[in-house]
Amino acid sequence: SHPQRRLEKIFGKNAHMATIKIIFCSPERLASAEMVDLLSNKALQGSLDLVVIDEVHLVPAWGGDGSGLAFWSAFKAVRNLRSLLGSQTVFLALTATLLPGLPTRTVLKQLGFEGPKFAFMKRDCSRPNLHLTLRKEFRCGIPRINT
Repeated sequence: SHPQRRLEKIFGKNAHMATIKIIFCSPERLASAEMVDLLSNKALQGSLDLVVIDEVHLVPAWGGDGSGLAFWSAFKAVRNLRSLLGSQTVFLALTATLLPGLPTRTVLKQLGFEGPKFAFMKRDCSRPNLHLTLRKEFRCGIPRINT
């Protein structure tokens, strides 16, 4: 399909290359052929400041055969994109579920997050100030009023 239509499909009204400063997506989406094609565009490469990759974790059962191959291919694509985009683009990988030790080291290596230009930060994901309240909604024809 036409490159501009592909851009509009992914980025909507911000499809003009020079307006895209941040991309936030999953490793699988970032590794898609469509996204790799778009990120190969020199105009986009010149304007892109930050790539945020969410859900960077290991779930070996994902990948169909239990090997986690879907993750490994996505992580390899992220590593390749880091080379393509160069050092001016910052990559931020986020996860709430990656276990410490070998799982973390494995994922960081697969993503290519090694060396002097890499920093690893671990934060507690406990947020005691956030609360979830579930209420059963009754449908009786009277509009609900929140006070």
